Amino acid sequence: MITRVKVACLPKTYSPGLCPAVYAAYAGRFEALARAYKRINAPVGELGLASLKISTAALAGDATTYKNLETRLQFITAFRDALAAEMLERLTKAEFQGKGVGGEEQVLILEANALTEAVKALAASVSGGH
Repeated sequence: MITRVKVACLPKTYSPGLCPAVYAAYAGRFEALARAYKRINAPVGELGLASLKISTAALAGDATTYKNLETRLQFITAFRDALAAEMLERLTKAEFQGKGVGGEEQVLILEANALTEAVKALAASVSGGH
């Protein structure tokens, strides 16, 4: 969950009194990391809805399809959980400890984007592209 401070630091809701001092130097990177974190955590976001399509296809399939898709969903969930935990740690350090957001966090953003796109592609393949 993105805290009030993180939301206050996004451009549309910018509130200098609530933003960490480090935000000024790393505003774009902090924002990109926060958005990527939200993207993989939102229950009705792209990742959540694509996962729901995969789960629905698993339930509608035979035993082999079910096992295959549920195993993939377990892997996706484990990867997402680990990625989200690392992202939250970096966001928290930037927010409360004044740590900068740099190149390492860019890798996390790319991983979040790749995960979302891979899950969307799997959902499209199991639901006939609908």
